[in-house]
Amino acid sequence: MLPPDTVHQIFTSKLFWIPVISIICANAIKMLIVALIQKKFSWQIMLSYGGMPSAHAATVSSITTAILFEQGATPLFFVALFMSVITIRDAFGFRWQTGQQAKLLNKINAVFDIEEDVTLKEILGHTKTQTFFGVLLGILIAIIGFTVF
Repeated sequence: MLPPDTVHQIFTSKLFWIPVISIICANAIKMLIVALIQKKFSWQIMLSYGGMPSAHAATVSSITTAILFEQGATPLFFVALFMSVITIRDAFGFRWQTGQQAKLLNKINAVFDIEEDVTLKEILGHTKTQTFFGVLLGILIAIIGFTVF
């Protein structure tokens, strides 16, 4: 069991709340954009992959920026920076390509009827634009978190 002091430190830490706020904001923006485009509201967007902006990119960039503000250019900051780069690169690289392959496989399956009732998820990653705006959102939330609050 964690000492009471530790629990208090977690829930009063900007390093905890900034990424939480970033992921919530990114998904809320994504939900709003989808609602405006499709003219219908869906809570499922909060748990879906892909879309504008990238919640993964917003979260990891907010963590990295928050660590930089709180601790400076420490070894922890550099670990967070490199993990962020890997996560962000994966969002618009590997996961995006996987989504493109799923589109092609779904078309092949539709033409040749290889598997009944099988449709692969096609939106798995992000475009570079979606990723860029996710990074920007995360950095802005961290800056606001450390300058306003």
